Amino acid sequence: MATSSASSLTSLSSPAILSPTSTTSSSGSNHGSPTASSIAKTTNGIGSGAVAGIAIACVVVGIAIGAIVAFLILKRRHRQASRLRHVALDRHDRQERQDRQERREHRENHDNYQSAAKDDIVLGDFLLTQRSDKEIADELETLGQLIQQHTENNYHMHPVELDANASHQALGELGFESDDGVTSTQAIISLAQDPRTRPGAIQHIISRVVLNNFEPTSRSLYSMLPAYVLDFAHAIPPVERHRGSPDAVLTAFTRWRQLTAFLLNPRRSERGTLPPQPETLSSQAKQTAWALNNFLGPLVEPDQAQEQESHLQQVIMECGKFEYFLFSQPAQFRLHFPQGQTQGIVRLPALERTSDEQGNVLTVPQVVSRPQVEKL
Repeated sequence: MATSSASSLTSLSSPAILSPTSTTSSSGSNHGSPTASSIAKTTNGIGSGAVAGIAIACVVVGIAIGAIVAFLILKRRHRQASRLRHVALDRHDRQERQDRQERREHRENHDNYQSAAKDDIVLGDFLLTQRSDKEIADELETLGQLIQQHTENNYHMHPVELDANASHQALGELGFESDDGVTSTQAIISLAQDPRTRPGAIQHIISRVVLNNFEPTSRSLYSMLPAYVLDFAHAIPPVERHRGSPDAVLTAFTRWRQLTAFLLNPRRSERGTLPPQPETLSSQAKQTAWALNNFLGPLVEPDQAQEQESHLQQVIMECGKFEYFLFSQPAQFRLHFPQGQTQGIVRLPALERTSDEQGNVLTVPQVVSRPQVEKL
């Protein structure tokens, strides 16, 4: 039994048992029909190529579509920008045509005004340049020293009794009033009679008469300015009460004064101060000195009367030149005697600027120099 089993196994494992037919069939079967493995390989190869082609086509198509979209967007923006430019250009052209029309009408309707404005621009190159406040203050201080020197050298210091009636009349003609506080006619007479206060009283009288008249609107009889200038200034009506504008009047007056100083100047190109005529100034100085000496005469030594009168005329002429100097300045100035605000007598007035170079009124006058006051 054991031998039989072994034989069976041997016969099963032996190759001789396999027939050629079956072997050939098997081999033929392998070559004649595809196996699952070969089918899978073939299918995978075709799929990869197709996927690559499809991918490339998609990319190309995507780029093309993106380019077309971008082109359309840019074209649309370009049309919009072009439309906006045309609108802006049209608006600009309309505005420019309108501006040209307005300018043409303005020229046609305001030829005279434009001509005057052009003249103003040209005149600005010839009008006097404003002097500094310090320079003007120095000029006034020099005059104060000149008046002080005249007082010290030409009047005696002896006690004297002045004629009351004659003195009151002389001071009244000089512009003093009988009820003007410390500078009333009676107060001035008392100060002049006392040798201790006489120098201050004399300086006050001279300063007030010859330095308080540089404004053309002043009603003083002893202004050094030309008569035709004073006549025009005096003809200006006063500001209307409750309706008029003092600032407007002062601005217009300043402009008139600037142009007057320019037109009357025979040497306009030098842009200097309006020069006074020596003959006219000398005549006015003599008249003013005579009026002053109606009061000052008793205070002068008889043997010095001629010298005193000559020197007084020189002082008045120098003050007259300062009057022309201030009149020619573009800005408006005023000399101010602050009576009642000081415990003494003013020997030299304060100088204040009341407008700028264009004639605009200053809200608060600017002090250029303070008054010189002698304490009593």
